[in-house]
Amino acid sequence: MQLEVVVWTVRSFWIVSGGLGLLKVLVPEEKVPQKLQEAFDALTSRGKVRDKNKDKRKSAGFLAWTVPQSWFAHFYLVGVIWNMLVIALAAGTFAFEHPRLWGLPPVDDRALEGAACVAILILFQVHLTRRFLETIFVMKYSKQARMHCVAWGFGLLYYIFVPLSLLHESVLEDMLKHNPILLLRKASQANPTDILDLSLEYHWWMDPLGITLFVVGFWNQWRAHKILSDLRKGKKGGKLYHMPMGGWFKYVSSPHYFAEILVYLGLILMLDPGRVTLWLLFILVVTNLTFAAVETHKWYKANFPEYPANRKAIFPFVY
Repeated sequence: MQLEVVVWTVRSFWIVSGGLGLLKVLVPEEKVPQKLQEAFDALTSRGKVRDKNKDKRKSAGFLAWTVPQSWFAHFYLVGVIWNMLVIALAAGTFAFEHPRLWGLPPVDDRALEGAACVAILILFQVHLTRRFLETIFVMKYSKQARMHCVAWGFGLLYYIFVPLSLLHESVLEDMLKHNPILLLRKASQANPTDILDLSLEYHWWMDPLGITLFVVGFWNQWRAHKILSDLRKGKKGGKLYHMPMGGWFKYVSSPHYFAEILVYLGLILMLDPGRVTLWLLFILVVTNLTFAAVETHKWYKANFPEYPANRKAIFPFVY
C-alpha cells in the first residue's frame, strides 16, 4: 500500500504537469480564453519572455508574486542534496536485502536492478552538480529577470520526484520497509566497490545509445550555457540581451533545452526503457522545454530582425 501511494503520487505529478504542458504546446493561443492565457503566462514565463508578456497583461495579487530568476540555483541545490540522500538510502537497502554486498552469495535480479539505479542516480548527481555550479558561477541572470513563485515551487517538487522516478519499484519497495536512519547507517558501512560491481553486472553501461545521448547532451548543454553567459559579459552585460551564435545555436534557439532532453533520454535508455513512470517524466521534460523554447524562439525573432530564418526552436531541422 505504501509503495502504491508513493508511485502514484509521483506518476500523478508527471501526468498533470505533462498534460498541462502538452495542452499548451498543442492548443493554438487564439483558441485559449484571454484571461486563462494571461494567467498561464504569468505563472510559467520567466526572464526575457516574462518581460515580453508583462506588456500584454496587468498582473495583480497572486499573479504578481515573483522571485528572482537567479533562484534557479535552489532547484539544483535541493536536487543535489535529495538525490544524494536517495543514493545513500538505496545503498543502505542493499545492505539489508542482499548479502552479496558483504561478500556473500547469492545475487538476484533485485540486487542488480538496485545497483543499476544507484549507478544511474550517480550520473544524475553529476548532471545536477554541474547545473548547480553553472547557476552560481557561469550563468549571469539579469537583476530584473523574474519568475512566478508557482514556477519556483514546481521546480523544487520536480527535483524531489525525479530521483524517486529513477528508482526501480522493487528498490523503492525494499527502501520503504526499513527505518531511514538504519538505512543510512548501513550505507556508511557498505563497500562502494561491491555496489559498482553489481551495477556493471546489470549491463546498463552496455547501452551505447543511452551513454552517447547522455554524454553528448551533457557536454552540449554546458557549451550552450557558456555561450549564453559570455554574451552577458562586459559593461552592459547584466542589462542587455544578445543574439547567441555558435555551437548548436546554429540550428536551434534553445540548444540547452534540446541537450537536456538528450540527457534524460540517455538515462532512461540506460536504466529501463520499459517503465511507465520514466516515460511520464520524459513527456513532461519534452513538453515543458518545448513550450519554453517556442516562447524564447518567438522572442528572438521579434527582437532581432536579422535572426536566422532557418533556425528552429528546439529540435534541429524539425521544430
